[in-house]
Amino acid sequence: MLKIFELFKRSKIIKSSEILDLKTGKETIYYKIKAILINNTTLFISEFISKEDIVYSYHWQDKKGNLIRRWDNAPYHKLETFPPHVHIKDKIEPSYETDIEEILAIIEKLISL
Repeated sequence: MLKIFELFKRSKIIKSSEILDLKTGKETIYYKIKAILINNTTLFISEFISKEDIVYSYHWQDKKGNLIRRWDNAPYHKLETFPPHVHIKDKIEPSYETDIEEILAIIEKLISL
């Protein structure tokens, strides 16, 4: 989780952020973070990390709460990158980006278009 806040400090697109949920176990951590971006869209970051697995969702939405994109690794879409995939509005596509650093880079490019 500290990595995320270090990325936020260096990011050109993060305006503010807050931790919405944090749960730690003996060998696990779960957190949900809300980040407001410079164009007033919102990025929700959810990660569950254990020794065996990382389950993530990076949900980016517009000011009205409409989905722009969501990257996640829920294993319910059989794509070439299974289980990682990206929801782009109502389409589901393969995703090669699987961590927050890659996601922020994509969003930065899309915001600057």
